[in-house]
Amino acid sequence: MIRLHGEGGRGYPFGSLRESGATSVVNEVVDGVPTVVFYEERDGQAAIAYDARLDGETLSFSLGPNGNWVDDTGSTWTIEGKAIDGRHTGERLTVRADSCVLFWFA
Repeated sequence: MIRLHGEGGRGYPFGSLRESGATSVVNEVVDGVPTVVFYEERDGQAAIAYDARLDGETLSFSLGPNGNWVDDTGSTWTIEGKAIDGRHTGERLTVRADSCVLFWFA
């Protein structure tokens, strides 16, 4: 599960993120901050929450055809929050400092 803290914080269980497939994306406003969560399942499971704002612009993300994430400007992003193609090539999203990955065991 990835958890965003603070007032209005949210949790995203990996099982729910996985329902969309081996790669998924969530766009939400959490604690007043436009947020995107990237999830992928390759050599394990990874989920990272980013501030969806870049240079004063709020981006919206969807899944690209190659399992990467694409913003509404057409830029392609990696799980590490780096743009590898398009208008934002070379730029990075800021990780939400109030997020963490939790593992709960019975």
